[in-house]
Amino acid sequence: MLSTPNIQPLEIHNDPSTLGKRWRKWINRFEIFIIAANITEEERKRAMLLHLIGEDAFDLYQSLPDPTPQTPPSISSDMS
Repeated sequence: MLSTPNIQPLEIHNDPSTLGKRWRKWINRFEIFIIAANITEEERKRAMLLHLIGEDAFDLYQSLPDPTPQTPPSISSDMS
């Protein structure tokens, strides 16, 4: 059974000028965990990332629009 690693949530509300540095450090630790835990499936990687990243970052993720393009409604060629 996989145990949850001791990765602290990503602090997104601290000093914005250091967010990039904090993100790189956080994602590096996450990638090390993924390798050590032998997680290879993309769906499981994404699930672990969203689980471990923390509530604030998860809320931000949830607020983003769905990247899946919506199919526009078809327009009938018979406009009469």
